[in-house]
Amino acid sequence: MNSKIIGAVIIIVILIGGGYWYMNMKPATLDEKQVAAGGFGTYSYECDEHVTFSMTPASDMSSVTITPTSGTFPPAATLAHKGAGSAGGQVFESNGITFTGKGESVSIASVGSDALNCSPVANQDVAPFNFGD
Repeated sequence: MNSKIIGAVIIIVILIGGGYWYMNMKPATLDEKQVAAGGFGTYSYECDEHVTFSMTPASDMSSVTITPTSGTFPPAATLAHKGAGSAGGQVFESNGITFTGKGESVSIASVGSDALNCSPVANQDVAPFNFGD
């Protein structure tokens, strides 16, 4: 009789613990899944003249992938890391596109055009990406 009561108590404790764990689980967002997979996630930017795009850095920061979210500029591209720029920040280039990140701000330019200054789009769930000084 005692062993039946102990077994029932153990089962009840396991069920309560499992229910508590299940109720406190939240589905991972896409950015959380990317970070768990070794990436940094995807970040949205808005520039002068209402240019918007998203940027996804490689897990080793050897490149960044940019994708327009409205319009056609900047063109979708993967830009290779070229090192630190003369004014500080990190420079990424490919096919005539130059992307520079310094702190939380970035700039993007194509050959023959002035650079557009861009700022992170506010997102209460994800802090802006910081390229350092």
